[in-house]
Amino acid sequence: MRHHPRAADPRTPRIRQHGRRLRGDPAPRRGPHQGDGGRQPRRPGRLGPGVRAAVRHHLQRPAHRPRPAPRGTRGIGRSGSVQCGITFPLPATRDGFVRLAAACGQNLGTRARAYTSAETADDFDAVRQKLGIDRLDLLGQSYGTYLMTVYAQRHPAHVRSVVLSSAYPLAFDMWARPNARAARRTVHLMCERAKSCNGDKVLTDISHLSTRLRTHPIPYDGRKLDDTALASIIYNTASQAPTAVGDIPAMVRTALKGDTTLLVKAARDQSPMSGSSALAQRDEPFNPGQAVSVMCNDYPTLWNRQAPVNTRLRQFAAKRAALKDRTFWPFGKTAWTSAMNDRGNACIRWPDRTGPKQPSTGFPDVPVLVVSGELDTNTPTEEGRQAARQFPHSTVIEVPNTGHVAEDHDPTGCTSGIETAFIRTRQAPATTCLTKLPAPPVHLATRPSGGDSRYADKE
Repeated sequence: MRHHPRAADPRTPRIRQHGRRLRGDPAPRRGPHQGDGGRQPRRPGRLGPGVRAAVRHHLQRPAHRPRPAPRGTRGIGRSGSVQCGITFPLPATRDGFVRLAAACGQNLGTRARAYTSAETADDFDAVRQKLGIDRLDLLGQSYGTYLMTVYAQRHPAHVRSVVLSSAYPLAFDMWARPNARAARRTVHLMCERAKSCNGDKVLTDISHLSTRLRTHPIPYDGRKLDDTALASIIYNTASQAPTAVGDIPAMVRTALKGDTTLLVKAARDQSPMSGSSALAQRDEPFNPGQAVSVMCNDYPTLWNRQAPVNTRLRQFAAKRAALKDRTFWPFGKTAWTSAMNDRGNACIRWPDRTGPKQPSTGFPDVPVLVVSGELDTNTPTEEGRQAARQFPHSTVIEVPNTGHVAEDHDPTGCTSGIETAFIRTRQAPATTCLTKLPAPPVHLATRPSGGDSRYADKE
């Protein structure tokens, strides 16, 4: 299928998008993801699990109607995979990642404008038109919430309802201040419910370890674990609640006592850069070039995009210098604002100084459900509420004791059931089943097994 001719930007080159048509019974049910629909990718560059189409039309489909099953959004897999020089493993430092993103933009040239959320949304609408469907029920997770919001803004007349799981707004905070607040809240809630740790003490331990790693980073596997890498590890680990967040107290405390085994293991599992949270390996089909293109085309900037790079660097440095460190406690402002590969200065060297034109209309006045994991530091409830306020009528549900994409961490199936019920009825369903979700277990520190004395607590 070729890209919809009514492109987001008339200067954008056309690309070929691969898809297939299936006949027969609907796809097997996966929670709310039934019929003509599917999940949206969790971040740019990723083909989310269970993706069958960009959109869904109610929950039932006539048996004779073909079910669309694109193999991926543009720029991923057989839909014109983006090749711009980014390969794994990614650079070990933040500066290396920023420069690699810039090189990707240089290699793509004007082709980079083909990989935006608006272009992908128009691809989806081309599928809708081809199938003759009038109005759609949209469902997105993580980056898919951004993408579905763009679709709803560009094609409001063709939206019947929207479900956004782990949502963030179009104009989100590139300094990641809501995420810092969420990290502190997650630690407090975890300890409060487990009754086996003290949130203030854990956060103070993190602060002490962050300060230590800033001047004495831990070398491992040709990389280094500094305060930025620690911020990335805490950020990612907390978002995995309830499965991994309970490891934080022991990991931090044993490192302060001189045993860095747990901390280095977490670093090896996540492969954070000393300055970025980009991962070295992926458990799903992922195209880093497509991800970088979307980030650098679509996301807000902390500098004047039209300015030369040297001017942008000065603008960014001045703005960061004006930030207060306590906003990002238990981390420093430099560490926290460098810990995520889609925030801070990731795109500061992106070569396209004008960017694609992405006109849009207003948001549709349709029922919208936003679902946020209570312990999520990636897309916290604060950002979910901001995303909800973009629409005239929305409901926000916070799922207790879960992290990023709550339905993936809900063993009871309650969250998926709530989403399914909303899509069926377009009304906020009962949420009493959420009270049954268990609190995450906390793993207490064990006696250090030895380690580098440089990292031992001197108290």
